[in-house]
Amino acid sequence: MNKEIYKSILDNSPIGYAYHKAIMDESGKPYDYEILDVNPAIENMIGFQAKDVVGSRVTQILPDIRKGTVDWIAYFGELSLKGGSREFTHYWHKTKNGFGFEHILRKNIISSSF
Repeated sequence: MNKEIYKSILDNSPIGYAYHKAIMDESGKPYDYEILDVNPAIENMIGFQAKDVVGSRVTQILPDIRKGTVDWIAYFGELSLKGGSREFTHYWHKTKNGFGFEHILRKNIISSSF
């Protein structure tokens, strides 16, 4: 399949999808991540449109991201450094529920579906 077909599948999927890149400090520790792509389903889940978040750092969009019950920057950062995949269930007030699966595509790049 070509890139356009994959993009069409993601854009038309009812499953929320986000593609992130970890941003590391000088010591190699993740301190933020950049949102590279999201699909319409996740726009509905998180309440932001792609045009407002793609290319932004998560701390610009959600300045209090580290103050919740999960430190998402540390979570995604560890995943991007160690690799592998994880499943989680997490309640988030905006979505009223949550389920996700993350998978590393290459070093420091994370694909998430919800």
